[in-house]
Amino acid sequence: METAEVERMIEESLPAIREKFKNAIAEQIERHAVEQAVALVKAQVAEWTTANILPEIAKMLVAEKGGIIEAAQEAAKQIGVQMAAALATQAAENMTRNWNLRKIVEAMFQ
Repeated sequence: METAEVERMIEESLPAIREKFKNAIAEQIERHAVEQAVALVKAQVAEWTTANILPEIAKMLVAEKGGIIEAAQEAAKQIGVQMAAALATQAAENMTRNWNLRKIVEAMFQ
């Protein structure tokens, strides 16, 4: 292929290359604009929520503080009871398994 032929092919391709480049840049600008708009909306929603909703939630929590503490204390007691029951069950199962294993081994070697 000769140099003149390569140059001619490049010249013929330039309009298509420019159009693709222009489209790619436009897509990137549009994508960036959407991302920025979403970020701004998120920031505004967060600011509004912090200013308007958070104080109301704090008031509700303060009003229910005693009940929340009682519920937490009861939950802590129940966790302890349930853990103790689970450990007892597991220990009983382990003892049963060990006893059964012992009987099987004794039966095999008698």
